[in-house]
Amino acid sequence: MLLRLLTALVGLPVLFAALWWGGGHWIVLLTLLAAGLGLREFYRMRPMESLGPAESSSPECDLVTPPPAPAVRDTAEDSKPLLPLALGIPWAAAFVLGGWVSDGTRQFWIIALAIFAGGAFLSLLWLIAFYRGRQQLGTAAWLIGGPVYVGFLLAHIPLLAQLGDTGEFSGYGYELGRDWLLFALLTTFATDTGAYFVGRLTGRHKMAPSLSPGKTWEGAAGGLAAAIIAALLIAGPLYRYLNLDLVWWQPVLIGAAVGIAAQGGDLLESKLKRIADVKDAGRLFPGHGGMLDRLDSLLLTIPTVYYLAALALRYGG
Repeated sequence: MLLRLLTALVGLPVLFAALWWGGGHWIVLLTLLAAGLGLREFYRMRPMESLGPAESSSPECDLVTPPPAPAVRDTAEDSKPLLPLALGIPWAAAFVLGGWVSDGTRQFWIIALAIFAGGAFLSLLWLIAFYRGRQQLGTAAWLIGGPVYVGFLLAHIPLLAQLGDTGEFSGYGYELGRDWLLFALLTTFATDTGAYFVGRLTGRHKMAPSLSPGKTWEGAAGGLAAAIIAALLIAGPLYRYLNLDLVWWQPVLIGAAVGIAAQGGDLLESKLKRIADVKDAGRLFPGHGGMLDRLDSLLLTIPTVYYLAALALRYGG
C-alpha cells in the first residue's frame, strides 16, 4: 500500500504538469510511449499456445515422445517474440498518430479503418510465412487484437486533447481539449480510488471471483459514486481551473459513464491476464504492476469521455 502511494505521489504530478504546460506534442509523445510499452506487455503475457505450436508438458507424453533435438528446432520459434512486436508497435503507433492528425471524429474513423486494414494484412502475411503452430485463429486474434486494444483506444488521447482545435469545435483552443483530458483522468483515478477503498472497507459480495477475486459489488458502487462526485467537483468548485461549461446534469451523466467504463476496462484486462495466467502485466511501476495495469481503465474511459464531450459541446455545453 505504501509503495503504491509513493509511486502515485511521484508519478501523478509529473503527468499532470506535462499535460498542463507541455502542450499537445508532449501528449502525443507520452501516448506513443505508453502504447509501445503497453503492447510489449500485451504480447509478453500472451497464452503460451497463442503465438507458437502447443507443447505437451505431461509426464505421460514425455515418456512416449522424446523431446526434439536442438538441431531441428523451427527457426520460426526463435522469431516469435520479435516479429509480432516489430509489426505491432508501428501499427499501434500509427493509430495514435492517426488520432493526432485527424480533423474530427469522421476523419479519425476513416484513418483508423485504413490503418487497421493495412496492419491486419501484414499480420496475416506474417502468419502465413512464419507461423507453424496449430492455434491459427487464436494467434491471429492475439496478434491483431493487441494493436487495436492498445493503439486504437489510446489514439483517443490526442484526439480528445485537440478537441477544441479540430472539426466543428475548431476555434475553442487547445485548453478545451486539455481540460477534457484532465477531466477524464481525474474521474478515472477517482473511480479506481473509490472502488479500492470502499471495497477494502465494506466489500462482502464478490463481483467476478473467477476474474478478479478482490473486486466486490460494494467497491463497484463506491467507484461509481466517486466518479460522479469527482465529475461534479470538476464542473463546480474547480470550474475556474477546468472551464468545461457543462450543464448540471452533464457531469452526472459523464461521471457515471466513466465509473462504469473504468471498471469494465479493469475487468477486461483481468480477463486477459486470466487467459495468460499472470498476476500483473508487468513490473514497470512499483506497487502498481505494468503499463497495461495502469492503462486498463483509461483504455475505455478516454474514448467514452471523448464521444460524450463532443455531444455535451453540441447540445447545451
